[in-house]
Amino acid sequence: MRRKPSNKLISERSGLTEEQVERYLEDIIFERRTGDWVVYFAVSAESDPAVAGKLSPSKTLLILREELTDSDFDYDNE
Repeated sequence: MRRKPSNKLISERSGLTEEQVERYLEDIIFERRTGDWVVYFAVSAESDPAVAGKLSPSKTLLILREELTDSDFDYDNE
């Protein structure tokens, strides 16, 4: 199974706290064509003012393959 980006990395890239990432993270999808990762947050994040302004309207975050190192992955998100 492919290791997914860590909550710590998602937190750093999104501007959310790790706790907010844990609360609102819906899914992390690997894009086979590009090697990038797409992070999906729950629609309920819109109701949290501290979170809503930091996410795109689509509630997604793109993490490019070129931006990742081995330390950016963990087993918690498998």
